[in-house]
This record gives sequence, C-alpha cells and structure tokens, in this order.
Amino acid sequence: MSASQFSLQSLIGTEPAANPPFVFDGMPVSHAAFSAKVEQTAAWLAAQGVGKGDVVAVWLVNRIEWIALLFAAARCGAIVAAVNTRYRSAEVAHLLKVAGAKLMVVEAAFRSIDFAAILADVTKDEVPALQRLAVVGGDAIPAHWPCVRFDAFDRSYPPAPPLQDDVDLPVLLYTTSGTTKGPKLVAHSQRTLATHAVCVATALQLSPERHSLLAMLPFCGTFGMTSLLGFIAAGATIHVLDAFEAGPALQLLGGHKITHAFGSDEMFRRILALADTPRPFPHLDVCGFAAFQQGVSGELEISAPSRFLGYFNNPEATRDAITADGFFRTGDIGRLHGDGAFVYETRAGDAMRLGGFLVAPGEIEDELKSCAGVADAQVVAVDMKGNARCVAFVIPAEAPPRPEALVARLRERLAGYKIPARIYIVDAFPVTDSANGVKIQRARLRAMAMEQIAAE
Repeated sequence: MSASQFSLQSLIGTEPAANPPFVFDGMPVSHAAFSAKVEQTAAWLAAQGVGKGDVVAVWLVNRIEWIALLFAAARCGAIVAAVNTRYRSAEVAHLLKVAGAKLMVVEAAFRSIDFAAILADVTKDEVPALQRLAVVGGDAIPAHWPCVRFDAFDRSYPPAPPLQDDVDLPVLLYTTSGTTKGPKLVAHSQRTLATHAVCVATALQLSPERHSLLAMLPFCGTFGMTSLLGFIAAGATIHVLDAFEAGPALQLLGGHKITHAFGSDEMFRRILALADTPRPFPHLDVCGFAAFQQGVSGELEISAPSRFLGYFNNPEATRDAITADGFFRTGDIGRLHGDGAFVYETRAGDAMRLGGFLVAPGEIEDELKSCAGVADAQVVAVDMKGNARCVAFVIPAEAPPRPEALVARLRERLAGYKIPARIYIVDAFPVTDSANGVKIQRARLRAMAMEQIAAE
C-alpha cells in the first residue's frame, strides 16, 4: 500500500459517499464542503506562519473547525495538541509548555467557561513558545499574547504550499496524566490514526447507507476521536453534539435513528433517565461505554499498528513505556479469558479515575502545596455514592488554611473533576518505615477519608 493510503485525507476519499459525513446543529456538511474547509484551514495556518513540525494547540468544543484543523495540520506537516475544555490555567500552561505550541486556537466563550479568565492566569514565562491566540466564534480574547480571529471560512488566503504527506511523523498529541505532575503528550501519526480508523470501520462492519454515529464525546480525547475517525473512514453520517447534554442526546438518538453511540456509563444513565419508554431507541445497534471494576491480575501490554509513536518531547518516559520486545506497558490491570479477550479491572499504582479521566494524585497535590498555608498534601480517591471522588489531606504551615479557600483556589487552576470533595487538615500523614525509606500509607489515608465521611 502507498503512504497516501495511510493519510488522514485518505479517510475522506475522492468519491463522495451517499451521505454527508457531518451534521452540526442540524446542518449537513458534504464531503466536498469538508475538503474545501480543510484547504481553507491549511491556507490560514500557512498565513499564520505554521509549517512542518510546528505545534498548534486546539482548545475547542466539538465543532467543524476542530476536525478541519486536524486534517489541515496533516496537510501542512504541523501537529495538533488537543486541549481538554475542562482544563484550567495550570493544566493549559503545562500542556502548552511541554508541547512547545506556537499557536493556540481557542473558543471565545462556551456556556460557563471563561476562557479569557483562565488564560489571564497563564504567564508568558510559563509558555515561552506561544506566539499568539486565534479565537473562534467571537471577539479576540484580551490576554498577554496577540490575538487574531480564526476566519479561514470567511476570507481567502493564498493556498498552502504543496507538501508530500509524511504519514509517520507526529500529527496529533493526546494528553494523559500518567504519574507526573501534569499531562504527558501521547503522539500519533497519520498512519496510526488512519489504520486504526479503518480497523474500527471494519470491525463494526459500518455501512454508509445503514449506520450513523452520535458524537457526544469530546474530540480532544481518544475515545471521542477514535469513534469519529472510524465513521469518517466508513463514510457514515456523524451527528455532532458540541458538548454532552442528556436532553439533546436523547432527541438525536430517537429523531435521527442513530445506530451507534459511545460514552461513559454515567452519560447513558442520564439519557435513559429522560426516556419515557423501556426501549426508547429501536434503531440503536451498538452503545460503547467505559465502566471500571476493581481487582488485580496483571498489567496489560499491547502491540498493534495503531500503537502510539511515543511521548512527545519525553524520550525517557517513552523508553519506560515500551518493553524490549516492542509492547506498550499500559499501566492497566486486567485478566485474560481463554479465548484471548481480556477484562479491564483497574489502573496500576495510585492513579485515580475521576469523572472518566485518569488523574495523577501528584498533579492535585502540587497545586495544593503551592497554596498559602499548606506545608504538604496528599490526595486519594474514595467511593462516594457510587462515584469516584478525591479527598485531600493537608498539613498546615504556620497559618492554617481554610479548606473552602483552598477549594476556591483549586477551582481557578484545575478541571472540576479534580477538585477534592473534602479537604481535611491533619498534623501528619500515616507512614511506614521500609528498606526504601519512609512511605506514606495511602491505603490508611483512604480508610481515614471514608471514616470521616461516614461520621459526617
């Protein structure tokens, strides 16, 4: 197969399918219209000085501009760094710094998210490579950097110079917390993305005439992007929610006879809670969801054509993640069935899964330690009414902090799902002496948290 068959553009193809690939807010976008938007966006990127190897951070909700930027970056040889819309200043600053992003495309505003206020808390020194912001859907955001409008669809720019696709270079960076303070960047190429998309379309036996997807997961995540690209590869129609809400999802699932939807178990519970019949979606073929059970068997290691290239600008972490025989250490615990299938059970180590996202405790602990009046902090996950939430224990400095003040500060710096449900002030952490030094008893902290919550 030629390299062009592993490019993102190959997923769209040259012959238009019977159905439009995208429907945004009830408006269909044809294959020809999408290809035109990709070329317009590639020309706009070139006009911003973005070229081969440059990183563009995309901080958008699910919209046509998000997808056009990814395909256009591939066209220009650039790299897209996906930014979670739930991120706040500390997370955004860390991602921009690690990625070395030259440009960030950002929403002007979306519901209750104040992008300008979040960016005002990020200093130039934290993100030295960032040159400007490009704003979608509104006026420029007043910030420390020059701002331009993303107007690729509104005006003409000189065509981007022709570029022979190098399908094995990085094109998309996902974020994962791992075990460090902030997210590591997982690099994928056009080959890994396109190969996996075709595998998804083949495994689900997708047909343009019969199947459609409700895209209600964010494009910035692997689950949302994987399903999106799989349906693009199949030429099937994709109905897009800019962000998940149970009511609109319910209407689209029933009104458009959607056959496939992917989300978390909580998302589907919310949708079904609004349904007025026991079986509200007779046309639905597949609902894929993530649910996580506790247990310990062994670490899952995988190798496939869609395996990531490595952690962007982090060769040490990449070496640690790959075995000598080429398998990726997932850090996930599971058990195998006799037929070769496996059951996911839990995450290795102390990483927490909060709100459907994997979070390193150290990320929240470091933010707490930066607050006035905090000498040290530890964060653990506990079960609260069937949901995983984090609880923090804080050793105070000379002037003990008020827990509500700490929560207010964290809300300015971190995504909502990372905010501790409780913050307890303690004199010391429970510890154990071992041959490797003094270790904090995290299991004891979890038990202490549950005892305190039960007492309340």
